[in-house]
Amino acid sequence: MEEKEIFGESMDGEKKKDPETSKGVFARLWGVLVNPGATFAEIAEAPKTAGAMVFLLAVFLVLTAGGLALAEKTAIGAAMMAPPGMNPGAIKAIVWVSVLIGIPVSLLVGWLILSAFYKLFLTLTGEEILFRNVWAVVVYSRVPEVFKGLINVVMVAINPASYGKVLTSPAVFLPSESKGMLYALLSSFDVFTLWACVLAAIGISALGVSRKKAYGIVFAVFLAGVVLSVLVASFMPTGMGPGFAPPAGMTGQ
Repeated sequence: MEEKEIFGESMDGEKKKDPETSKGVFARLWGVLVNPGATFAEIAEAPKTAGAMVFLLAVFLVLTAGGLALAEKTAIGAAMMAPPGMNPGAIKAIVWVSVLIGIPVSLLVGWLILSAFYKLFLTLTGEEILFRNVWAVVVYSRVPEVFKGLINVVMVAINPASYGKVLTSPAVFLPSESKGMLYALLSSFDVFTLWACVLAAIGISALGVSRKKAYGIVFAVFLAGVVLSVLVASFMPTGMGPGFAPPAGMTGQ
């Protein structure tokens, strides 16, 4: 016999949960850190990302702008902002407009590229997963990179010359002037990037994909990004040093 509901409750008194409203945005963002399996299972049922996307973009923008403001006050920052022969005020305005517009746009494009690659690999391996579900996994899996941004801001406050450098990867042990393929390789293996990859794999497995396949797809895309970074570094005439970033999401930089 079909179970009837009265004001959201079943006949046996058990309250029925609406998967789209059972957790708020901040609960989900925290949940992917402390209980990713259960949280991504809920996200798979209700892949809503607008709130999380706006929040993360705002946080990344504030952190980037904060780091830039700190670096700008130093001699090295002033030199970076105003190359010889150019109007310092104009250069400063251009840089800040580029940050305010470029950061959210580049992040969104990077997340879209990453989602597209995951979706492509899933399709090629016979998985019928909607793009919006893959997109939701990608957005929520980027939460660890907030901690990376916080660390970078703190380090720039301590040492403004560290602005633009990858401080949470093995590249931090290289000389400060290091550039080229080795820097590109080591900086790709960022602690928080790897954490985000693990979360993405957990999220994809929550969509009904085997865990082995999910991890294989995520780290295949990650390694492709590493190779891309190293190749770009090898072709750059002066090498690739601090501040270079491959397509966002590929290696997470």
